[in-house]
Amino acid sequence: LFLLAALAPALAQFGMDQMPKKPKPAPLKEDLKYIKCEVCKKMVAEAMRQSEEVTSTSAVEDMLEHICDADADGKEGRGKEGVWMSSFDVSKAGQALVLENKGPGYCRRECRTIAKACDGVVEKLETDELAEALLSGTRDKKSAGVVAQRVCTKMAGVCKKGKVPLWPEGKVRKNEVFKPKDKKDDDIEDLLASMKGMPGGAGLTMMKPGDMDLGDDKVDEIDVLKDEI
Repeated sequence: LFLLAALAPALAQFGMDQMPKKPKPAPLKEDLKYIKCEVCKKMVAEAMRQSEEVTSTSAVEDMLEHICDADADGKEGRGKEGVWMSSFDVSKAGQALVLENKGPGYCRRECRTIAKACDGVVEKLETDELAEALLSGTRDKKSAGVVAQRVCTKMAGVCKKGKVPLWPEGKVRKNEVFKPKDKKDDDIEDLLASMKGMPGGAGLTMMKPGDMDLGDDKVDEIDVLKDEI
């Protein structure tokens, strides 16, 4: 810590924030309609978990304002309501697209696809009604599956039987390889964020995998999508 604090002015002098960075990864639009039901179920489970940590309806409603925000990752003073999405990998299982929890990861294209699908689901719901469904489910000790049935099927209508679209047979899907996050990277991000208020610390940021623009139309290996049949 003392070493990093001592190095902060030197690192800032080299302009870490001025290193060429690519725009935020774009969602995979082709996946969106095929994952809304799955995303809704995962969102409800996560929202119920977060609801247990607050005590009022207004606090739950505030949480829901950011539950689909991929940038609410708990870094640099931001809330962490949306960090759950970076743990999921999207892949095919037969003709269905499924979400698999692979633990802490980097929020790249599939994570941002999940966030966009989540936004699309939440937009179909009244925040106060969703908050009440979550709170009553938690209060009555209902499972996330039971609450998701109510929210995703009856309220949002994205999981109606026979209405969940399947990936077209024979169509190749572009799959992003999940990039797990090492705990030490998490710790370094937290440390650099804590140094923002120190002399020379304002320019300290951590370049995540795939952040840097390689220039000359070069493609970073992490950005290469794999064909999934």
